[in-house]
Amino acid sequence: MKKILAVILCMCMIFALAACGNSAPAESAAPAESAAPAESAAPAEESEAPKLDWPKKNITIIVGYGAGGDTDLAARVLADALSEKLGVSVVVENVTGGSGVVGRTEMLSRGNDGYTLMFDQPGSPITQVLMGNTTYGLDEAGTPVCIVGISAVALCVASNNSKGIQTMDDFIAYAKEHPGELTYAVPGQFTSAHLAVLNVANELGIQITNVPTDGTATSITEVLGGHVDALCVPYSGAAQYLQSGDMTLLAVSAPSAFAGEDAPSMVDYNVDPYNTWYGIWAGQDTDPAVAQILSDAISECLADEAVAQSLYDLGIQIAFEDFETCQATIQGYWDVIKGALIAGGALTE
Repeated sequence: MKKILAVILCMCMIFALAACGNSAPAESAAPAESAAPAESAAPAEESEAPKLDWPKKNITIIVGYGAGGDTDLAARVLADALSEKLGVSVVVENVTGGSGVVGRTEMLSRGNDGYTLMFDQPGSPITQVLMGNTTYGLDEAGTPVCIVGISAVALCVASNNSKGIQTMDDFIAYAKEHPGELTYAVPGQFTSAHLAVLNVANELGIQITNVPTDGTATSITEVLGGHVDALCVPYSGAAQYLQSGDMTLLAVSAPSAFAGEDAPSMVDYNVDPYNTWYGIWAGQDTDPAVAQILSDAISECLADEAVAQSLYDLGIQIAFEDFETCQATIQGYWDVIKGALIAGGALTE
């Protein structure tokens, strides 16, 4: 198992590609007496295919988790930026349930014209397919448009928790003394955050009990209310509560600039680094030209300082992969996710 999940961090490198246009050299002027008729000497650009006239109506971005969580908030940042870039209204719709499966199923049911998208963690569809929780396979889960960014996963407790846990050492010691008694909330069963905890428990040899919720916001409410002992969510989702002092960070899944150089990391406990990442999907078999327009528009949005800052404030580091690049990345992620599920005891070989 060791080092399996390190592949994920490596695969989250930025693959932003700059489009390069090629222009044909100007033709030499022919002598007047041998000049061809004007209609046979049309400029090269007139022979090119016309630019696709898209979009023509409003766009919906589905989020498969509850409002107020990190995925939801990041989707709304992108929606606002895309509205301005594309000249149509782009709205976010929360369709919760099944750790993103209900939202993805809804997205797929609305066709492939590009007007219904989904903002999700790229690991989620792969995980749910592997677990047999879907009516679709990976090659039927939609058209990956692009990968937007990454965020470390944070294991946190309420600062005033009843068990007096304030450090990762406290957490490990309590779990070993009381096997299975500690509970932790994650935003959906077998989501990226859940995989991170499965890996931690497996590597450290501890037993803790999973409590899946419909999103990051609900996980936070459960922990702050004292109903669950800890939570594991993308750092972006817990950042404001860590800053306010309502929550205490036990460890991040990978060294993170957002958490700070001195923040405790799972790497300190010999657990492989792990990041969650975010992407945009369109309906199955969406026209590649439409997907490319969306990919290019999102790339331009991410280059805007205000958008980048808004995502940074949510704890998301931009790690853009365009329409062509992200296809191979997501396909290659299959074996990594399968290995993580097996190592965590959630899937048999």
